[in-house]
Amino acid sequence: MIDLSSSAYGIGRMVLKLDAWRLFRYVNTDYVRGYQQATRGGFIFDRLMDSATAKTMYTRAILLMSNFIFYPIFVLITVLLYWPSYWAYFAFSGRNFSPFKFWGVGIYNVLFGSIHVFFVQDSTLPFVGRVDNSVMGWLSLVMIFVYAFTLPANWERKRWFSRK
Repeated sequence: MIDLSSSAYGIGRMVLKLDAWRLFRYVNTDYVRGYQQATRGGFIFDRLMDSATAKTMYTRAILLMSNFIFYPIFVLITVLLYWPSYWAYFAFSGRNFSPFKFWGVGIYNVLFGSIHVFFVQDSTLPFVGRVDNSVMGWLSLVMIFVYAFTLPANWERKRWFSRK
């Protein structure tokens, strides 16, 4: 954006004519627009660079719009797939603990946690393919640890604030 605005300023600003002279100060007729003073080759090169900048800005905007749709869907699916593991963390701990439930939740966590591992490592998601993970990769990195720490245990999970 800075490139385009500085280019527009350069071709639109008033510059001195080559044959301008002054007695006390320059008058308005001594100035012409920058594009009138530019050489043909320089003007064409500048417009080519402006078109390349505009194309880059357009492709980045399209990518941002596709990510704008992707981000909420990714977060929603991540929360929905994590919810059963979070429920099992409390429901199967303590009196309800059994090795079968532990291994069941563990397999579930490994299965859905590995999706986040592959997304962080290779930027790939099932059914989607390659996706830029520069933003959502951080959520996936957190989810790897969250899945690792939501396994049922023998002891009763205590709440931070006890209910009396």
